[in-house]
Amino acid sequence: MHFTGFMLIVAPYPTFHASVVVSKKVLNTAVARNKLRRRIYDIVRNYHKQHACAGVYIFITKKEVTSLKFPVLREIVHESLQSAKKHIT
Repeated sequence: MHFTGFMLIVAPYPTFHASVVVSKKVLNTAVARNKLRRRIYDIVRNYHKQHACAGVYIFITKKEVTSLKFPVLREIVHESLQSAKKHIT
């Protein structure tokens, strides 16, 4: 599924697993890639605490994600997880 700033791949699985992929084409420095990866992991972790969900979620970032502020990124990730949750169940 495609969203603003990233693509989300979802697969059914009995427990919850999430992964974030940020390539060198998206952000050149490792520090910037790791910062973005940590931000998305934090959003996903907090979402999972509030909404019990299962499955494998792989976020593949696009170049547009670098221009998003944290509140906007959080909103998009939440929407994508809600949409993905509907497709799994």
